[in-house]
Amino acid sequence: MRGFQVHRGVLRLRSALALPCALVPLAAHGQAARPTRHVDATLSTTLQYDSNGLLSDSAVNGSGPSQSDLRATPSLNLDIYVPVGRQAVFLAGGIGYDFHTRYKRFNSERINLAGGADLSYAGNCTSHVELGYARYHTNLADIVDIGGGFTDNNREERRSFGIDAGCGGAIGLRPSIGFRREEVRNSSFFRRISNDNTDTYTTQLGYSRPALGTVSIYGSFSDGEYPNRRTATFVDGVRIFSGGLQYERAVGTRLTARGSLGYSRVEPKAPGVPKYGGLSYSLSATYRGDRISLTALGSRSVEQSNILDISYDIDTNFSLNAEYALSPKVNLLGDARYQRRSFRSSPLIPSSLARGSDRLYDVGGGVRLFPRNRLSFTLEAEREHRDADVRLLNYNDTRVSLTATVRL
Repeated sequence: MRGFQVHRGVLRLRSALALPCALVPLAAHGQAARPTRHVDATLSTTLQYDSNGLLSDSAVNGSGPSQSDLRATPSLNLDIYVPVGRQAVFLAGGIGYDFHTRYKRFNSERINLAGGADLSYAGNCTSHVELGYARYHTNLADIVDIGGGFTDNNREERRSFGIDAGCGGAIGLRPSIGFRREEVRNSSFFRRISNDNTDTYTTQLGYSRPALGTVSIYGSFSDGEYPNRRTATFVDGVRIFSGGLQYERAVGTRLTARGSLGYSRVEPKAPGVPKYGGLSYSLSATYRGDRISLTALGSRSVEQSNILDISYDIDTNFSLNAEYALSPKVNLLGDARYQRRSFRSSPLIPSSLARGSDRLYDVGGGVRLFPRNRLSFTLEAEREHRDADVRLLNYNDTRVSLTATVRL
């Protein structure tokens, strides 16, 4: 229920929304029709109560029996797609600001934008070019090292550039290639040791038929490093090799599904960091009926991490979202999410916690009201629990939020 949604899902907030390395295969070129022209803008304000504003165990951090907080977030949200002849340009995301009533040091801008172009050329060839920028306060659930000069006040900045190109018609082979560059920067002096850069190269060959969908074989290579974790002989970082199969299909206008299954191998650059090899997968399925819409997502990937003492982690995610139209003016909402992270520590921070792994459980529901054509109100309640190998990282949090949205 948190974070901005962005065009094609290329740029997503990590922790608030998981941001995996770009090991997911490319979208099949030429299969799906481009979006129609639209220029949508909304103004919204969210009031959110958190029973645990620090996202940590009060019995361990010594903050006292109560660490609740109330946050207000006004924001401007954009979703723009404008065809220009055979080409098209787009801009999507949101700009907002978080105001906290209790923990005012967490007041911060909340920015997540992606813009670029969809290009067509040489008959049936297309390219997608995208620039992304995000800036927000670091998820407090990942900050457990306060003291000794460290602080829980840190803003992450993410810059990304991606381009992919491919050819293919409605029937036949579809070759494609892609490149993505992502840079993560931290405002806190002590957390700049976790600044990271990642370059990912992807290639894919698919075969498509209308009655079958598109079946593809893909391969990718990701080269990441932490430039401020460097010694005379090595730099902390990882090389990730991945390959596998992908399938995607639209069944009528109601159901779309896309999935991939592959194998990933991690080669750490720093001595002492364990290697990893195992399955990687992704699944997304969306159903849109007359009254109900359902979205199911699942993935397993390897990520570099902005957590202070981690070299990389294996991230597994599953989520289900549902919305039901009870009447023309009332929708019911529901969602559930599970996340498991298995951490591999950096040898350059020997005093770090032996994190092992953690598991996040999240369930929520709500109601959305449409009293006017351009006005809506959304009331949601959510319960989040983290179970970690290290007790310091356990927490429970109950959130209740009210959002008012005006469509411009």
